[in-house]
Amino acid sequence: MNEIRKALNSYGPKVIVISGGILFFFILVSSIYSLRFSPDAKIARQFLREMPVEKIQEVVLEPYPVSSLIENNIQIKDRKRISEIAEAFRTLQPFSAEHPFANWVCFIRFKLADKDFGGQVELTNNGQGVIFWYSSDVVGGWNYGCFRQDTIGPILEKIAREEKTKTFPLGNLSDKKNRK
Repeated sequence: MNEIRKALNSYGPKVIVISGGILFFFILVSSIYSLRFSPDAKIARQFLREMPVEKIQEVVLEPYPVSSLIENNIQIKDRKRISEIAEAFRTLQPFSAEHPFANWVCFIRFKLADKDFGGQVELTNNGQGVIFWYSSDVVGGWNYGCFRQDTIGPILEKIAREEKTKTFPLGNLSDKKNRK
């Protein structure tokens, strides 16, 4: 019995290292497959490249839990506005973000008849511009990449201002300037 125990102990570290290596390889391969080669990832990348306006039924801006640009969902169904947003997203450039600090954040959802695409948009305050984190489930899921396009920020800010004006036609009543 002691001889068997000694033999197993001598193989123990090798077995652990080999098992750990196999597990790491499996996780790495499945992650790369999910992000690059899965059918969903290919469709998502194609959508972002083409941004087919005729297939987009509506665009929805959704609030982020902290430092949100908006307080409630904003539905955009105006074809001209959807085209403007799609044009800006068509020109996204891959970007390697370095711990961005956000002035504001929101989620953007492109609704098609059979699928939603989108992710997180943030205006940074440390010189990285407007960043878009493309996600498999819009709010969370696999990260399909980080992109930058600074023209997106002013478009979304304008939409948020217009929506706020509709909600509060007299301005923001919580401002001391607007109180009497």
